[in-house]
Amino acid sequence: MKFTKIHLHLSTTGQIGPEDMEAIAATGFRSIIGNRPDGEEDGQPAWSVLEAAARDHGLAARHVPVGDSHTVGEQKDAFAAA
Repeated sequence: MKFTKIHLHLSTTGQIGPEDMEAIAATGFRSIIGNRPDGEEDGQPAWSVLEAAARDHGLAARHVPVGDSHTVGEQKDAFAAA
């Protein structure tokens, strides 16, 4: 996985899977925020699977989907809180 640092406490990466959570936690991250709505793309893991795997590795997990019926404008406050 390649992480892009956006801010001191915020980085981004492409689609992650449940198998990535151990490495994410080992890198020092404490939480994940999922922005993809469930079912956005074939083969994409469901948020519930990602959330369970994250929590199994001590990561907090928040789902703030953007797309479909959720716009960036609608989700900006939820993202900031996450």
